[in-house]
Amino acid sequence: MKTSDTLVTAYQYSVLLLAGAVLIISTQGCNNQNQAVGAVFGGDPASPPPSARPAASSSAHSTPSAAELFKGVTNPVCDPLASQKSHDGSDTSLGLAGTIYYVSPDLPHFLNVAEYQANGTILDATMFMGDVNIPTRKFDLGFATEGGQLLSTPDGSPLYEYFSLHLESTLQLATGDEAGNYQFAVIADDGAVLKADAGRGFETVVDNDGTHASKLACSQSAYNFGAETKIPMQLDYYQGPRYHVALVLLWRKVPANATAEELADEMCGQAGSTLFFNPDTSPSTPAAAYNGMLDRGWRPVSAANFKLPGALAGNPCNLAAPATSITGAKQPEGIQAAMQFTFESDHPASVFICSLDGAPASPCLSGITYADLASGNHTFVVRAQNDGRLDPVGATHAWTQE
Repeated sequence: MKTSDTLVTAYQYSVLLLAGAVLIISTQGCNNQNQAVGAVFGGDPASPPPSARPAASSSAHSTPSAAELFKGVTNPVCDPLASQKSHDGSDTSLGLAGTIYYVSPDLPHFLNVAEYQANGTILDATMFMGDVNIPTRKFDLGFATEGGQLLSTPDGSPLYEYFSLHLESTLQLATGDEAGNYQFAVIADDGAVLKADAGRGFETVVDNDGTHASKLACSQSAYNFGAETKIPMQLDYYQGPRYHVALVLLWRKVPANATAEELADEMCGQAGSTLFFNPDTSPSTPAAAYNGMLDRGWRPVSAANFKLPGALAGNPCNLAAPATSITGAKQPEGIQAAMQFTFESDHPASVFICSLDGAPASPCLSGITYADLASGNHTFVVRAQNDGRLDPVGATHAWTQE
């Protein structure tokens, strides 16, 4: 099979490489947390993290331009841990942003999140998440990028274990949430540490660090939220050795002067691979212990409760994905056993990836021609990508070559 010569710009190729190929971890190391934050948010590594900078205006939201959304963003990766990416077309001011660290096999198996991030290698990408709700699941499912490919280690292996995440956002009440005091909890496998800045600098809210099965850790105090309250947060997590992965951030409303006894939920400190969720189903299903927590007022912090850090203009992963359509499929004149395709997207600035007969997708332009086709059935698939969003379905043309 041959393809016609088509021109793809360096920008198009870099964007499409993220969507159509396995995303490989950068080999550039990181020595401290400030470097990680600078790498994510496009600032000088020595500059303060976004959460320490002035907060974004609370005026009415308007969607920024694509150029504004991508300012300071490196290779956006959308909800790689989510089993269902449900934030398509939602408010671009919402979400969490952060980095992914990978620890190479020749390093020790560290036992806390700080060591993972001090010794890890940073993925050359900015990760965006709509929320933090990853129920216990098998470790070897991997993490899919926007293009459906798995995040990968430098040697090309899927990223299953020995990695860490650093996430930042601003917590707020959503429409319908009641003002009052809220207690936080984290279910994690392995370790996680939640920090928040309520005006005194970042303080640890929930310490669920260490290598363990899915474990619930609860805050020892509550935070007061009103309609205008914005509390910057950081969530650090690591996954050590197999066999499961979990990360769920929860909160519940508690009395204004809740006692230690009232904050001591019966499941706080409890752990077990199947205690909260059944990881043997797909997707994972809640177990009795988790349903009991919901009955006692706990709930996952929703996507509307996460406001992006002020240093980012918006979440490109919340933009609506483009739709692709094939406008023409014909045998070009003068070329035997060939087929030429033209296509377009409802987003005029889109770039495209194409695949013939299940081959790996690669960058392409409308007008691409496939020649020297064997007799028999063939299938062509094209997907548009714009502003970091990839058409999840694409357009398909099937035919029989004589």
